[in-house]
Amino acid sequence: MTDEPREQRAKRHLEKNGKQTEWHDVLDNPPMGPPISSEEIEQALADEYAKHLFIRQLRSHTEKSERVETRLQRYFNSTPAKNMLAKVLCIATYDNSPYTKTEISEQLNISRQAAHTYIEECLEEGWAVECECCQKHYKASHTLIEAGRKFAHDNYMSAKKSALIPAYHALSGYRALRKAS
Repeated sequence: MTDEPREQRAKRHLEKNGKQTEWHDVLDNPPMGPPISSEEIEQALADEYAKHLFIRQLRSHTEKSERVETRLQRYFNSTPAKNMLAKVLCIATYDNSPYTKTEISEQLNISRQAAHTYIEECLEEGWAVECECCQKHYKASHTLIEAGRKFAHDNYMSAKKSALIPAYHALSGYRALRKAS
């Protein structure tokens, strides 16, 4: 018998050999000592997912702070609200449903005046366009969409290399198995 708590044994087992372990590996080859409960396995998988989520977010933050090559990147990476504005404008274009300045201010949880300023700056730079129908609705320009596509591709490649996706699948697969039992 070991004095190590079962939860720590489960986590240690999941991290064995520095690689992501699937939940079924824990069941097939349980760590030494008293059996661990299904709740402890699920908690260890949830902790593993959380760890890789935090690592992924930290990498995303670092990558964002390094994306300052162009004027567009410097502008949209300068504040969290401006960063989200790029995404809101791209969504408006993808959905073919442009937003008003008021809707943008509500989406970003900023003042209408700040939304007005940001949109005017983006119009001036060519990163946003007015809706043809009334010129009170806004969406991403082709330039911003292209930058968004590059961002999405780079994010995909970075996420693909991380252990977040396998950790997510391990946790969701284990939860689905428990629910089905």
